[in-house]
Amino acid sequence: MHFPRTIGTTLAVAALGVLGSACQNPPAPPVNRLPVGELVATRTAAGIVVDATASDPNSPTTPVAVKVSVNGTHRLDAVADGAADGRTDRVRATVTDLSGITSPIVSVCLDVKDNETSQRVTVACVLTAGTKIVTNGALGSIVDKASGLYVVHGVAIDPNTESAVPMRLRSVAGPVEIASVTFLADKDTTGTVNPTVKAVNDTLHAYGPHHGFEASGLIDTTGADGILLEAQRADGEWELVAYY
Repeated sequence: MHFPRTIGTTLAVAALGVLGSACQNPPAPPVNRLPVGELVATRTAAGIVVDATASDPNSPTTPVAVKVSVNGTHRLDAVADGAADGRTDRVRATVTDLSGITSPIVSVCLDVKDNETSQRVTVACVLTAGTKIVTNGALGSIVDKASGLYVVHGVAIDPNTESAVPMRLRSVAGPVEIASVTFLADKDTTGTVNPTVKAVNDTLHAYGPHHGFEASGLIDTTGADGILLEAQRADGEWELVAYY
């Protein structure tokens, strides 16, 4: 059968169109966006207070499950449900179990569960105080074991209390105390030029600047083999800061 040129051309174009449509790639599946969030962690006497936001961009009005870890250990489960202010992305909780943590500074991380895949994603990590007293008492301090002259200064923060930390300098011969001097870490450290003191203050800014200490004078060192600078924790125990 013979078709006119125009009809033949039309049929050929139509056939190519059918073949072309059959060879087209299927539409790409929707891209799953991972959860997002922000985290603020503050150490208080009650524990580590977590104030965070967490949400899933694919389902922004559906609350997400979160986990809080401290130094890599899971410590708390919560849901970003914003019960306090009606938001669906707010997390407010306190990590009260800090057993086994002895470091002065700890890493707190927030993991969020993806509503679509159940995958957990770490969205934020911050540093805050641990359970030990955070101190700097050696940098720039002068303690002469021979004469007993001492000039000590620094900062001491006990993350378990907002109160000033009691400090003491002890002259000892083995386990025997020869003499001691006590003072408080309650000085204003605003404008300090000591970089280590500033680093501690910046990390633990929630405690305020009134945790510095300065002390100078003479201490009896008769027969002493060492001088200890110590800080008293909220539980009453003394923690070694520096040994001279």
